[in-house]
Amino acid sequence: MMRTNAGLPNYAAECAMKCADPAFKRFLWEHHGFDISDRERIACQIREFLDVESRSDLNADQLAADRWLSMRASFEAWMIVA
Repeated sequence: MMRTNAGLPNYAAECAMKCADPAFKRFLWEHHGFDISDRERIACQIREFLDVESRSDLNADQLAADRWLSMRASFEAWMIVA
């Protein structure tokens, strides 16, 4: 888990890294219908899905962080059966 300078989880960085992961992109396409043709489209759709203006909001807004953690958990469960 990446950490911020304050030692808190850096969900924004984690989300950005996941968005570059081919398996995560496939999950986004299969389960959420995301257009995964380029990084900016993925980033825009992730922000919309998580209801944030910036991925950095994942580090400041607990509800946004919870939405990210739920999506991450769904991805991890999908990876087990995929």
